[in-house]
Amino acid sequence: MVSTKSRYFLVGMILLSLALGIFISYFFVFVNALFISEIGTTKLPLAYLLSGIGGLIITYLFNFYERKWGFAKASTFFGLIFALVMFIIWYLYVQGSFLYVIIFFAYAWFWVATNFTSLVFWKLPSNIFNLEENKKYNGIISSGEGISAIISYLSVPALLTLDFFTRDKFLLISFLGILGFSAITFFLGRGIVAKKSASVLTESPSSKGNSKQLLREPYFQLIFLSVLLSVVIQFVIDFSLMEVSANQMSDPLVLAKYFSFIFGGMRVLELLLKSFVSKYLIKEYGVFISLSSLIFALGFVTLIGISSYFIGYLGLLLIVASLSKVFERSLYRSIYAPTINLLYQAYPMAKRALTQNFADGFGKTIGQLIAAVIILSLGVVDDFLIKVFILLLVVLLVLTVWLFVSRKLIVHYKLELGRILHSMELSTSGSTEKNNLTSKVDNELEESAPIFQESDSNFPYLDLIHELLILEKNILMNDPAKKSYPLTDDKSLSKLIYSTDMLLTAISTFRTSQLQKMIDQLYVLKKKQEHSSRLLDLIHLLAETQLVQGSKKFNFFNSQRKLKSVDFLSTTVIQHLVKRQLQDFDRQEYFYLLEERIHHYTYLLNCKRDLGKSNSILEKLIVAESKSAKNDILFCLSFKHDPVTLNQIVTRINQGDKTQELISLELLELILEEQEKKWILPIFKENQPEKILKKLESDFPQVLLGHEKRLLSIVSSTTVAIPKLIKKQALKTLKESHPSPQNLEVIKYLKVEINAGQEENLDTLYDQQLQGHEYLEEMNSLHHFYWMNPSLKSINPSAIDKTYQEIMRKLFLAVFPMEKLN
Repeated sequence: MVSTKSRYFLVGMILLSLALGIFISYFFVFVNALFISEIGTTKLPLAYLLSGIGGLIITYLFNFYERKWGFAKASTFFGLIFALVMFIIWYLYVQGSFLYVIIFFAYAWFWVATNFTSLVFWKLPSNIFNLEENKKYNGIISSGEGISAIISYLSVPALLTLDFFTRDKFLLISFLGILGFSAITFFLGRGIVAKKSASVLTESPSSKGNSKQLLREPYFQLIFLSVLLSVVIQFVIDFSLMEVSANQMSDPLVLAKYFSFIFGGMRVLELLLKSFVSKYLIKEYGVFISLSSLIFALGFVTLIGISSYFIGYLGLLLIVASLSKVFERSLYRSIYAPTINLLYQAYPMAKRALTQNFADGFGKTIGQLIAAVIILSLGVVDDFLIKVFILLLVVLLVLTVWLFVSRKLIVHYKLELGRILHSMELSTSGSTEKNNLTSKVDNELEESAPIFQESDSNFPYLDLIHELLILEKNILMNDPAKKSYPLTDDKSLSKLIYSTDMLLTAISTFRTSQLQKMIDQLYVLKKKQEHSSRLLDLIHLLAETQLVQGSKKFNFFNSQRKLKSVDFLSTTVIQHLVKRQLQDFDRQEYFYLLEERIHHYTYLLNCKRDLGKSNSILEKLIVAESKSAKNDILFCLSFKHDPVTLNQIVTRINQGDKTQELISLELLELILEEQEKKWILPIFKENQPEKILKKLESDFPQVLLGHEKRLLSIVSSTTVAIPKLIKKQALKTLKESHPSPQNLEVIKYLKVEINAGQEENLDTLYDQQLQGHEYLEEMNSLHHFYWMNPSLKSINPSAIDKTYQEIMRKLFLAVFPMEKLN
């Protein structure tokens, strides 16, 4: 859903692109044909030099006044200056004064105006939209320019046949276009003023230092080079087209019609690419493919042009020159420019404006100057065919360098995104205190080691667990007046927390035999409980986790039966291995685990699709478990890739900030190999479960079962580890929605198995909390809800409540070490 504010800016950007298309298209048709017919291609290098110098001056002044006045005022002021110059050009042309000079100046001014308006146009979305909106709208916002350009170029032949329509009218239409562009820029620019602090908008003594520092950054240098090379290519191709077309056509009207046909076709292709390709190319195939698609297309056409010299069919030159121009403009505007604009998102807002001014402004104008020098040096070549051949070789050389720069740019784009994640690192102020506590517990453990040594009798820590169970029972009683926990003084409660720390440290040092004996004792305790104990489940899960991963023969393939027999065991084992930064998985084991976790996730999505909105509680539980499954998938990636980076990516994705999430996904896409991308990216880039399942169906097929059969599948599932909390809710739903005799028999049998002899229904407390709409909406994961929600929802907690909360928190973080708790 597009917000009202985003819709306002989106419509404004489309209107702005319409005005820009009118300005550029009619101005270009006027000046291009006249320049070739009246002045000739020999003066093109001088015009490029003049436009480059003029562009440098305009960019420098705009950069200065933007810092002084702000973007809205500066861009509008310069836009009005361009409108005034357009009016003066029209007036002098109509008067017939200095026609040669006017045409030459108009052609040079066209490139200055094009670069400036392009800079202003692409700075707006960088400052208005976030990364998500930029990826979504970049292809749309410039579609207005394509539509107006198509109308403009294709209307030229018809307009020229009208007696009353003279060539100077093109300039008047362009004047109205740039006037509209200035007005719309002012209104849109006002929307970004609030986002910039005064320190950014005003010139400060450190501005020059910041500029020098920016120029030394490899990432900026590569963006600058990429923009510069794109302009060099653009001008060399323009010159080639004008050389070839001037060689075969001399009538200015014929040239005007030819250019209108070429550029009209170019705009049609551009609009098609923006509508159907550009958005999906960036989303599905990443930044590098988007940057290099233009390079590969031009390289292919250039090789055809060069081969024409060897096969003797030089008639291809006009086709090659025309196709090069069509591909260069359409691919540049629809794919390359939006992608470059996306790369600026790796900079913070305050730095982004300066970066775009230097890269887009100075990069393009310096590129013009370099192109002018190249073209000027070719003036010594008189032979037309040799000159064009050399131009084609120059294009091929520049494309090769450009491809190398693009590859390096992606590497540094990845580094910049990584720096953003580092800069967003969560506060670790509590880590020192935690380390001190751990150290203290370790020392105490060494002093009291005999307490935890193996013996023939029950372990002494079972007394502590009994105390914890008494504490839990009192905390979770519905009637506070009945609470009768015997140890209520602060000293006793503090000792209980401290003993819990010692217990956790001891479990981490237990040998396999000790862990197995502990698990056996916990099973005995569980059978004695009237109701399920979340605290006991948590301690049991920790012991199982230590036992599984401590086995010398452990691997996920051989341990699947064990991992699926205990709720959340796969998740906690994965988190513990990630915490240890284990990366010695072989490729087969790694992809088996990844595949198993994705299968688990897609099964849950299919459950949600089959069940729909029939049971809101069950739906929320499945969604919560699917969130945990998504995290497991990300955690699995750290067994192959940098675990620190993956940990940051998981953290940012789970924070709910769209900008951070998209930056993380951009970084994730850059580090994955092709098979991983095929499986992973649909899960995190698509919002609708149906689209995810559709993209993954070839590797992870899921069958639609309908409501009743899906419930039966959930409660009887053995191939997919479904937590008992979901199975219990599914049993209740099955009984209420489909109480057939056959289903009742199934329910009767499964109740005993799922509840393991304990209370058949969900605990009253949890049943009430499941009805709470507010918490269900913000549920992070099922295991977080299962253990942490009951202990953290107390109003005005007593000392006993706080003690229980702290103990549950410690136990939870020991079991799920990668979780982030507030």
